[in-house]
Amino acid sequence: MVSARRGWSRAGLVAVLFLTTAGAPGNWATTNGYPKEAMRQHHEGTATFVVEVNEAGRADSCRISVSSGWPELDEATCSEVIKRAKFKPATDGNGKPTRGTYTSSVRWVLPR
Repeated sequence: MVSARRGWSRAGLVAVLFLTTAGAPGNWATTNGYPKEAMRQHHEGTATFVVEVNEAGRADSCRISVSSGWPELDEATCSEVIKRAKFKPATDGNGKPTRGTYTSSVRWVLPR
């Protein structure tokens, strides 16, 4: 399981929110989602993304924080992650589900 941490402080109180995946992140982007044009052009690279996760554990949005160097791989990264990513929502100090962020990378390597 992968987790992301987010900390904040209000009036001297500190809360740490944990957001964990509800499935295997390695299955979010697969060779089936490899852009055909990127394959034809032999493009490979690693795209780092940030996902905003809502209280229900669904990815609301995705943005690329570090580009793979190829726009089609960056676009495919967010497209695949938004389609497949599921999370166990972070909870606040009262155990109530809350929003969170998750950061990871997809390494696009041409199938051999």
